Amino acid sequence: MQSKRSLFNFNSSWKFHYGDIEEHNINTVHAHFKRPEYVKAGNHGLAYTTYDDSSWNIVDLPHDFVIERNEYDTTTPSCTGSFAKSIVWYRKTFLIPEEDRGSRIFIQFDGVYRNCEVWLNGNLAGRHVGGYMGFELEITELLKYGSSNSFAVKVDATDYEGWWYEGGGIYRDVRVLKTNQTRIIDNEVHAEQSNILVDKLTATISISGAIDFGLMLDEPKSREIIVNIYNPDKDLVATKTLTLSGESYDKKDFRAEFDLKDIKLWSLEQRNLYKAEIIVKNSRENLDNYSTTFGIRTIKYSAERGFELNNKTVKLYGVCGHDDFAGVGVALTRPIIQYKIDRLMEMGVNAYRCAHNPPDPKFLEICDRVGVLVIDETRLSGVNSADLDDYVLMIKRDRNHPSIIAWSMGNEEMALQATEVGVQIFQKMEAIGKKYDSSRPYLHAINADYDRIVKFDRDHGFIQNPVGLNYFVHHDKDIYNTMHNQYPDLCMINTETTGICSTREYSIPYNDVDLQAPTTENITVWESEKFHKKITCYGSTRPIWGMDPETSWKVHVDRPYSAGVFLWTGFDYRGEVFPYDYPATITFFGIIDLCGIPKDWFYYLQANWTNNDVLHILPHWNMSVNEGETVDVWAFTNCEEVELYINGESQGRKVCEPHGHLEWSVKYKKGVLEAVGYKNGLEVKRDTRVTAKDPVKLVLKPNKNSLLADYEDAVIITAHLEDEDGNMVITSNEEISFEFEGPYRFLGTGNGDHLGSEPDKEPKRSLFAGKCIVIVGSTYDQGNIKVKGNWGNKSCIVELKSKKAEYLPIITSSQSTEEFNRKKAAADGGF
Repeated sequence: MQSKRSLFNFNSSWKFHYGDIEEHNINTVHAHFKRPEYVKAGNHGLAYTTYDDSSWNIVDLPHDFVIERNEYDTTTPSCTGSFAKSIVWYRKTFLIPEEDRGSRIFIQFDGVYRNCEVWLNGNLAGRHVGGYMGFELEITELLKYGSSNSFAVKVDATDYEGWWYEGGGIYRDVRVLKTNQTRIIDNEVHAEQSNILVDKLTATISISGAIDFGLMLDEPKSREIIVNIYNPDKDLVATKTLTLSGESYDKKDFRAEFDLKDIKLWSLEQRNLYKAEIIVKNSRENLDNYSTTFGIRTIKYSAERGFELNNKTVKLYGVCGHDDFAGVGVALTRPIIQYKIDRLMEMGVNAYRCAHNPPDPKFLEICDRVGVLVIDETRLSGVNSADLDDYVLMIKRDRNHPSIIAWSMGNEEMALQATEVGVQIFQKMEAIGKKYDSSRPYLHAINADYDRIVKFDRDHGFIQNPVGLNYFVHHDKDIYNTMHNQYPDLCMINTETTGICSTREYSIPYNDVDLQAPTTENITVWESEKFHKKITCYGSTRPIWGMDPETSWKVHVDRPYSAGVFLWTGFDYRGEVFPYDYPATITFFGIIDLCGIPKDWFYYLQANWTNNDVLHILPHWNMSVNEGETVDVWAFTNCEEVELYINGESQGRKVCEPHGHLEWSVKYKKGVLEAVGYKNGLEVKRDTRVTAKDPVKLVLKPNKNSLLADYEDAVIITAHLEDEDGNMVITSNEEISFEFEGPYRFLGTGNGDHLGSEPDKEPKRSLFAGKCIVIVGSTYDQGNIKVKGNWGNKSCIVELKSKKAEYLPIITSSQSTEEFNRKKAAADGGF
């Protein structure tokens, strides 16, 4: 017997209006008010089914209207990407069948940026201010059953929560949840672990949660709660039955404890996931069921062994990151999130800090599945109700994910650090957080003179261990050793470090235009006079608090009291265009560019963070320099020795120190630049750079050849040009246009150009550093998809297969034929 719990996809076919709408008095009571919605309930005209939205655009969610509009505003801070923002409106009209009467209906938003009001059939369903945490609203009583209903969602994205590109709109998934009157409250379900004995493979698991009894009427007041645990092989390994009693809309807690044997641990290598299932019954039927996954593992931080997972030290090879990608902005879908994580893991990443906000729930699901450790971070430190509510919601929503190894209460809160107010705020946040999860440490990422801040905190009774420290401090070049000597018990995490500026090109910009922002003049370090005020592939530019990945990694690699590092950042993102201003719109801080294409420092990290044989030389060999001009050639490698050749002539064989890199100063000569790497005197790896000729051929390379017909899956196709010998022409900047056939959706393009302003939502793109991408999504239809790239009179075709898939049932949009003809009388206020 099945319960009534059903989850529906609510992403499709919303109506969208750019800009605010002042008049809300469409056939409303007290219509002489421009905005009568707060005068009487049910009085918001934009949320009537009769509202005429025929001129509005149709969009699917997730939706980033800022990227879609592609309007630049030089009065907008360049650190946010220089994009114009706005108030916007979304509407959706849909049918609710008569058979759903008596159920409870909820709408779930995973993320709306920002400050939104949700109206349904003229009534306010709820508000949410923060742009990064999801929320749920019950709409049961606001619905018309057997008839049309209309949502109107106002989104005000004009304010900022961050100093980076944040996008705007309903940029994450939306679902509708249908349950019986009695329901399990999703985020209250908690799989707590204790008494884990790694060597004996035993653990105690407590499954707790809460039941909302809903409207009882004349039903029996008793409810039976069945709690089941399934192992990673889907075998039922434990079960318990409990009884709860309650009145209408009572919220009653439950807890069931289990001692498990022969457990399968979750680790980076074996991502074993258990499932806890909760079933609620009355004497006649199942009323609700809900399940959550969890992993059994131990974590520990210490000065002696750093971070331990299941009693084994794991060095954190981490990056920080914002939610942004070429073509789609912040409206990331599951395959794009998966693609980004895949590229990071290819680089050797095993940890990710969600900077500086809670992630999309899909991100954590993927990290659980593939084995990436996560620091989950709230957006803003504070004890006001809005910030605390989002903070608590984050912990409740995410605490069952084994990938999470720490909660971050904030980032670089300069006005709070080393102040009594700050200590009080963080102490309260930590105490409140531990009410909902005490299995992980609570930290906040400290910057500036963090030795002074840690001392102040400890002197005032606030002890964090581990402690999150960003970058270095100027007054002590060996600050980690100094702090270790001062606090020998302290485990330290470099929660943010590096911050160099680099590009996929040899040097950008090519001309002498001075793009540097006046505000960055005193905080910019140019490592080379040759590249003064230019960004290069070497990463020779940085803020005064930054350093290259090599410098940072050498500090931490052999220090047991350091749990590891989180580099700023894994990917480029829009905004924070240091040290430039507009027309720069994309940061230079990423190790991988906005399209997922690696920059050169990617290979330094791969050489140090993976067991692969790595040899990578830079720069490319199509530089716009004169022959005979001196050029620095670098090699990132984990080979013991490397010999460099130009056109077969040796430029010297060098020994690479551990965790270092190699450099040669050579005379530029067109042809073939080649490096040969050796271990134990034997050749293990080669890498070459070739001076390409003129391009003659267009090449398209998809990241996969098939996709699921679920209206979410996507393929990322990289385009480049090659010469007659098959060499990629990295200096090509020609425009590539795209055509499509079959059951496809065009999602966007990108090229990673930091100074580019081409729209992401047009099916054409110029190449930058020789490459661009196009993103093609699936529909619900199966079949063959053809993607054709065009360059002049040359073309290239990629064929993709869209395959059958399972997906959530869809609530489609509908058109209401209802006419609003309420007769107004004296009872309506006389007008």
